[in-house]
Amino acid sequence: MRMSTFRNLSAIPTSFGWLLRHRVMVLALALLWGILMVIAPLAQLRAGLPEHLLYTAVVNLIFTLPAEFYLLPMLLAYLDARYNHHPANLLQDWRHTFESRWLKAAVARAVLYIAVSAGLAFFIVPGLLIILLLGWMPYYALLRGGSVTHAGRWSVQVMAREWRRVLLAALPIFAIYLALLFGVDRAAAHWGPEPSLYFRFRHPVFWLVYVVSAVINIWSGMAFLALFHDVENELMLKAQDPDQRRK
Repeated sequence: MRMSTFRNLSAIPTSFGWLLRHRVMVLALALLWGILMVIAPLAQLRAGLPEHLLYTAVVNLIFTLPAEFYLLPMLLAYLDARYNHHPANLLQDWRHTFESRWLKAAVARAVLYIAVSAGLAFFIVPGLLIILLLGWMPYYALLRGGSVTHAGRWSVQVMAREWRRVLLAALPIFAIYLALLFGVDRAAAHWGPEPSLYFRFRHPVFWLVYVVSAVINIWSGMAFLALFHDVENELMLKAQDPDQRRK
């Protein structure tokens, strides 16, 4: 069965449905994510680091690692077990399965981030090619197991064959994600283009901005999870990867 355009785009309403259905979990994760983002400017000030974009980005990354590399993947693993019923991630064992895989998935995500960043530094195009071919690597490592190398091979094999149809959904997801973040940034710009670290730490508006931004990041993870399900199911993963046959 070939994946239709409509089937690709169904990942978007599916992800918004998950967001509303599991709003308590999403809000709890977003609040924690926001708290980490509030603490980050204070830590940067206490450490005596300059108010420079690079330093701020690194500090923010360090403080949000627990949310982005552990708690968000945990939520995605639960959603996968609940809604996709794949034998590699059964609902009754999802927590144990997640604990056995999250570190490997985190390594896969870190490898992807580093490779994409390096590729973007070289005239942008190599970075875009890397994320296009290896974008599914962290999802596969988290949800289906196997080594990081195996997850990378799976991603490359799928995208080499089906990149056009996947992009039909991935590009609208990116567009919605960027539009939402742009709206949040415009709202925060009312307090100046470059508010100080102390101002961002103490002002309630920025607390709200951090929480809303976290919700947007959580939604994007859900949207790509829904697309991952479509890719996996419609392209007959069983034929491509005999080790992960469905029962």
